[in-house]
Amino acid sequence: MTILDLSAMRSYLDGDHEEEREIIEIFLRKSKKDIEALEQSIANESLGAWQQSSHSLKGSAAILGAKNVQDLCQQAEAMSVFDLVLIRAHFQALNEAYQALIKALSAENLI
Repeated sequence: MTILDLSAMRSYLDGDHEEEREIIEIFLRKSKKDIEALEQSIANESLGAWQQSSHSLKGSAAILGAKNVQDLCQQAEAMSVFDLVLIRAHFQALNEAYQALIKALSAENLI
């Protein structure tokens, strides 16, 4: 699974490295809040909050080209029942994918 593919974003930015860094900084701030909101939705056992936070993170990941995170968020958003065991397992997979994305951004010297 693709961790990070910046090609689509870069094609839209037409080589504007300053804009690229700004988008990545916004992603980092917003995604951290989304991850925290996902954790809170688990604590509150709120399917609606889980789906909303998954949707938000999915959009941010799509803009960045983080396909694995995007796909996991799509699956999370589609969950129709709050099964705590399943959601905790899914969050673990999503969080691991998110951490891999952060490492990939760091390896590219983007953070």
